Amino acid sequence: TKMLPNIHSVFGYISVGIIADAVSRQGTSSENVESGLQTMTAFNSIIGELQYLPNRELELPVIVRKINTDGKY
Repeated sequence: TKMLPNIHSVFGYISVGIIADAVSRQGTSSENVESGLQTMTAFNSIIGELQYLPNRELELPVIVRKINTDGKY
């Protein structure tokens, strides 16, 4: 059975990109990754620009769409 990507797939993909960005800028230790996240002012992702907030939450745009099996939404 073929499964289509869902929101969990999207957030997983974005999370890996965000962590890779933090590591490339700051290094691989847990302190450096955290510093990399805290200094992320804008991350361009497949769903738009994301920002890591001081309270350690991720600010992201949300658009709800339904994609039908015929590819139309």
